[in-house]
Amino acid sequence: MAFSIVQKTHVNASSTTNTSITLSGVTAGDLIVFMPCNNNNVTVSAGPTDTNGTVSAALGFGYGNTSGSNYAGTGIYYVPNCASGTHTISMTFSGSGNMTFFMVEYSGAATASPFDVASTLNFANSSAYSTNNITPTNTGELLIAVGSMIGSSVTASSLTNSFSVQDSYSTAGPSGFWASVTDSSNTSINCAATLSASVGWAGAVAAFVPAVTATLLGQICL
Repeated sequence: MAFSIVQKTHVNASSTTNTSITLSGVTAGDLIVFMPCNNNNVTVSAGPTDTNGTVSAALGFGYGNTSGSNYAGTGIYYVPNCASGTHTISMTFSGSGNMTFFMVEYSGAATASPFDVASTLNFANSSAYSTNNITPTNTGELLIAVGSMIGSSVTASSLTNSFSVQDSYSTAGPSGFWASVTDSSNTSINCAATLSASVGWAGAVAAFVPAVTATLLGQICL
């Protein structure tokens, strides 16, 4: 079964320690991926929590010192085998600041153990964005990359390895985007892009297992 985006959304909040993001009408069994962007030297003090499920970390939120007193941070979380209905994910940080959250519902993911592997967090001050590499276990996995950029009006283009931007936000800081591709071979891969400005950024990529792979693996084990 091929991966397909069912719905997606994003929110931005300023001068606060917490905010939330919601998807309604989620289909039972689907996969939700949640990506917070917060460009301050803060840690997570609560969450993320989901009102209708359990949030797991592919890569927990982290930040890096990109230059001087500038910090960029992000993470990748997921809710597997979703219950139907409305899902509101909330997250609280240790200090006040601006944040942008992304959330997407995918069909086609394995309902049991859909997460495979994630990169470590990469960060720099540059117009050249790139995640660290991962090696997916199976072909046909969904790769999701996220970028968190300091400031507003920063966009990403010219993505490598067939990644496509699926959602972005740049009206206010932090700017951010996420991109995806269905991997055709389980070899080492990353996502790189050209940013519209030279700024501090943080990035990561994670791989998720398709339903058909999980089914076949179960048959092999039997």
